[in-house]
Amino acid sequence: MIFRKSFSMVAAVALAAFMCAIPESFSAPMVWQLRDIKFDDGGSAHGSFTYDATIGKILDWNITATGHGANTFGTPIGISFVNVVGCNDRACDTAQRQLAGGLPAQEEFVFSHGATPSSMESLILSSARPLTNDPGAATLIAGTDSSGSNLSCCELPVQTNLVSGFLDSAPEPASVLCMFAGIAALAGMQWFRRRSPKHAASQPR
Repeated sequence: MIFRKSFSMVAAVALAAFMCAIPESFSAPMVWQLRDIKFDDGGSAHGSFTYDATIGKILDWNITATGHGANTFGTPIGISFVNVVGCNDRACDTAQRQLAGGLPAQEEFVFSHGATPSSMESLILSSARPLTNDPGAATLIAGTDSSGSNLSCCELPVQTNLVSGFLDSAPEPASVLCMFAGIAALAGMQWFRRRSPKHAASQPR
């Protein structure tokens, strides 16, 4: 019986050590939240996207741009960019990472949808630093007429440029699992200690 408890304890500690020792290159994709997004027409955007820096691909996204002024697009609009799993139609939303010109090269995350000019809309988020699979924050580059972060709509020759905003990463799944594995190992140690004959003999009767 004691052997089984000891084996379980060793297994729990080994699992915690293994999860915490996973190299950064094997870490899970990161979820990036849009924070304090402000456009020059008074609009904003919120939501998140999941990005795997190991393969340079956006895996999932759900972003909504709202409150944009009539002075830019002719009427206030609300635009949603959502990943629909399994959708292969030309009208489905798409997302991709691309490198902008300049030194150093800047990462742009482009979200778009619409197969016709009347519905074609796009959001470009240009990061001031390369995104990785590690937790942290990244400032977004303000937009200009030719570069940076911006929102466009409906094939109009205008866009609303980003004034300020940043990306903030959500907790990494691998890190959370590591934390729970460590807690489980500590709980197991306490349980084994309390059930051991030596500990029981030391308790007052």
